[in-house]
Amino acid sequence: MKLSVRASIDKIKTFSRVFIERPRFAMVISIVLTLAGLMAIKSLPVSQYPQLTPPSISVSYSYPGANAREVLNTVAMPIEDEVNGVDDMLYMKGSCSDDGNYQLEISFEVESDRDMDMVKVQNRVSQAEAKLPQEVKQLGGKIRAQSTDMLGFLCLRSPKGTMSRLQISDYIYANIQPALLRVPGVGEATVYGPKLSMRVWMDADRLAAQGLNSEEVIAAVTKQNIQASIGTVGAAPISEHGAKVYTLKAQGRLMTPKEFDEIVVRRDANGGLVRLKDVARTEIGEQNYTFTGQFNGGNAVSIAVQQKPGANAIATMDRVYDEMRRQAKAFPDDLEWTVPYDATEYVRMCIKEIVETLLITFGLVVLVCYIFLQDWRATLIPCLTIPVSICSTFILMAFLGYSINTLTLFGLVLAIGVVVDDCIVVVERVQFLIETRGLNAREAAIQAMHDVTSAVIATTLVLLGIFVPIGFMSGITGRIYQQFSVTLSAAVCFSTVCALTLAPALCSLLLHEARPFKHGPLAWFNWCIESFKGLFVTAAKWLARRIFLAAVLLALTILLTARLFVDTETSFLPDEDQSVIFCAMDMPEGTARDRTRDVSLRAVEELRKIPEVSSILSITGFGMISGRGENLAMLIVDLKRWSERTEPSQSLAALIPKVSAVLAAIPEPKWQVFAPPAIPGLGNSNGVSVQILDKTSTDPVALDRVKNAILAKLNASPLVLAAFSGFNSETPQLRFNLDRVKAEMFHVPVAVVYSTLQNYLGSRYVNDVNLGTQVNRVTVAAEADARNSPEAVARLYVRSDGGAMVPVGSLGTISRELGPRTVSTRDKYMACGVTVMPKPGVASGTVMREVREILEAELPDGYGYVWDSLSFQEARNEGSAAPLIALAVIFGYLFLVAQYESWTIPLPVMLSIFVAVFGALVGLRLYGFSLSIYAQLGLVLLVGLASKNAILIVEFAKDKHEDEGYSIVEAAGVAAGERLRALLMTALTTLLGTLPMMIATGAGAASRNHLGTTEFFGMLFSVAFGILLVPGLYALFQTWRERIKRVFAYMSARAARRRELKSRENV
Repeated sequence: MKLSVRASIDKIKTFSRVFIERPRFAMVISIVLTLAGLMAIKSLPVSQYPQLTPPSISVSYSYPGANAREVLNTVAMPIEDEVNGVDDMLYMKGSCSDDGNYQLEISFEVESDRDMDMVKVQNRVSQAEAKLPQEVKQLGGKIRAQSTDMLGFLCLRSPKGTMSRLQISDYIYANIQPALLRVPGVGEATVYGPKLSMRVWMDADRLAAQGLNSEEVIAAVTKQNIQASIGTVGAAPISEHGAKVYTLKAQGRLMTPKEFDEIVVRRDANGGLVRLKDVARTEIGEQNYTFTGQFNGGNAVSIAVQQKPGANAIATMDRVYDEMRRQAKAFPDDLEWTVPYDATEYVRMCIKEIVETLLITFGLVVLVCYIFLQDWRATLIPCLTIPVSICSTFILMAFLGYSINTLTLFGLVLAIGVVVDDCIVVVERVQFLIETRGLNAREAAIQAMHDVTSAVIATTLVLLGIFVPIGFMSGITGRIYQQFSVTLSAAVCFSTVCALTLAPALCSLLLHEARPFKHGPLAWFNWCIESFKGLFVTAAKWLARRIFLAAVLLALTILLTARLFVDTETSFLPDEDQSVIFCAMDMPEGTARDRTRDVSLRAVEELRKIPEVSSILSITGFGMISGRGENLAMLIVDLKRWSERTEPSQSLAALIPKVSAVLAAIPEPKWQVFAPPAIPGLGNSNGVSVQILDKTSTDPVALDRVKNAILAKLNASPLVLAAFSGFNSETPQLRFNLDRVKAEMFHVPVAVVYSTLQNYLGSRYVNDVNLGTQVNRVTVAAEADARNSPEAVARLYVRSDGGAMVPVGSLGTISRELGPRTVSTRDKYMACGVTVMPKPGVASGTVMREVREILEAELPDGYGYVWDSLSFQEARNEGSAAPLIALAVIFGYLFLVAQYESWTIPLPVMLSIFVAVFGALVGLRLYGFSLSIYAQLGLVLLVGLASKNAILIVEFAKDKHEDEGYSIVEAAGVAAGERLRALLMTALTTLLGTLPMMIATGAGAASRNHLGTTEFFGMLFSVAFGILLVPGLYALFQTWRERIKRVFAYMSARAARRRELKSRENV
């Protein structure tokens, strides 16, 4: 028994007849699918993107008093040695800062399991803990899944100034942060404000006068501030009956500064006591004095709320708002909250804009159907397939765990123009048979399904076939393609089901012979279509007779397409107007926190004069590019809503230079102004990110020289707006040069010298204390006058083995030098990050090529580079567009070969695609767009859409030639004429379906523009030129096919004749 796709299609033709004879059965199926889809919508989460950011695990440790190099050597290296090479790891980035903090971020493949990644990292870090310093182990580390998607910033402030920043921060830690962490969907709530701490400020002179050292103070606090758990009295077993049971309590852990003041540090032989208050001052202060925050210039404490992976962003932020409203009811007087930056506002507007686009597209498609079909009954049939197909798609999305996001909605918007195509073909054919052959509706529906079922299935198979290669793609690019393609493919599959079931059933019930309009606009439209049809058929036959000209036109189109494809700039994702601008401020190294805050407030005051600015949140002590430091600050400039910024001069791209110009008038700091990345969580900026690696040493000064040379070259490039880095080795530092010989002469162990300095200068963690509902640290350090200058440090005392108090200045000298404030690593190498902002209109792919050329030419031996963040993903995707489109064409061709049982018939279909691709590239060039992932998606989809037009002609030409005996030229002409109306309808529905995306404005407009422009111009060229070329290509390949067949037949006949003659001679 011979099996073939054609035989299967013949069975489907009889399958459609069942629904023509039982139309209510088809209606019930459609109603059930629609209702199930509407119910599925409620269960779908809403987000800007699916989970695109690679799973990231964060490891953090703290080494109080250590500088960046010491943290690198003692904490970073042991941990990174163990973690390096963990399964599915993409890369790891470490950061060591001068305040003793270390953070390692390990990024994994997108497909990896986040929970298993966490376990693997925990196992590796546990193996490294034995190598860490005791102080680091005492504080412990944190290993957690990194929350990369920022939901927004909350801000609490005291309008009348009756609450201090520390009081506000303490209230947040005690009440707000725990409540936010309980909100479903919140992954992290980071407070940019200090926690309370019991601060013990040691008086170095008094200690020296008493002959005490800092270790004795720490030992006394450790011994007397303990948690007492001393049991019960009278508990069983006991011998006496009736005894009572008592819990025995005593004060162990101290609670107030006054209680700490009474700690006995030493008792002398005469019974004299030295208490803590005699040698130190105790107060409840800040655990960390790095951060300060302001909102619109006033004191405030900020909370960064991050989304848990897989959570519904909009629903989570709504729950955050609800929780904050509940918390606000219990706020103390003169405390209020606000939201200076809500990232979900962009998501909401994107979803709203795309839904509006979807509704506009639906209206345009209905209009096109009515203009062509000119009968409300005929218009109703294809329009009913839109809600059925779209709602049915939601069922599959819920089953696969997809969300309603930008990519899936793009698929649905484009699906509206595609899903009606199959039903249009059916309806148009039924109407044609009713009008030309006099059949009734039922007979016409049966005959129409016999005529068009093969073409409907072929177009669907080609569309599905082009997306097959996407299923094998990995990484972020694969995720983006898969979300879009699966949604669109599902909608197309359900529309095909509707075309084979619901459409013929409704045709048999609703259609009748339509009376053409003889007056009015529709009559003119019909006259234009008929006139164009005559010209089109004549041109098609003329080109079909000149197959050499068709071959030349095809070759020319292929060459122009290839040339334009090579010359088109590439990028990963287009920059979006997310209504926020980030400003990173770097004051000169060594600047104090208060000075940094004052300059940042001056910047806030100037920026608020810009009319498009809504609010400004500033954080001192932290920079998005440079990390942590008292000389750093960050401004989050929230812009007014998109509806209030409709002019081109008010767009984000126009406002960034304006903000930069305002900040440039404040000369003291260095400013970096940038927008957030297109995909939240992939880096901090929308620029090109690269890491320069020192592969042979750990010398930050040499790395800084190399970095400065690279930045000079990059900033001189005509393609670069600005290039900057947060790394430098020019932070003023002091070095204590210990004379070990003198230390031995004074009988002072080296360890005692260093531990004493750490205790005085490094904010030494001792143990814990309960302040309210929180567990806070007890921290010891010297008073300010003992650590405010190198001379003060030299006057500190250490105790020798004999009990003598020796000045630190007697044991060594203090010299000044420059060094790094922060040391970064990438895959164990010392690294520095460089961010490159392209000039307006320059694609990121072009800038990446420029950066690559400069780095390869300028980097000395022993240095290398790797891409980072979004640029890392773009580099992985580089060069994938051409193979992807080629594979789409190949798979589509193979599907058609399987259906037609021919290697040559599908060739005119697939080769006509080059016209559409050429048109798409012309559109991108015309609008100045790059070949981004969205444009690549459009090109892949064009392969299917353009081939649908060609299939409608080739399928009918094949039947006319093979079944009805038409010549090749006549078959091509008749097929072009009969299918023109349906072809124009399907093409115009697709064209008008993509038009709203091409001209979109507002939130998320850039991605819609890229995708819409690609589809619109591709289909425009396909309709204007491609369908004219198809009859000629059919004639070309069919003529050569038959000629080759005749040659082979002639050769076979001659061979048979020779065998026959030879057999006769032998007889």
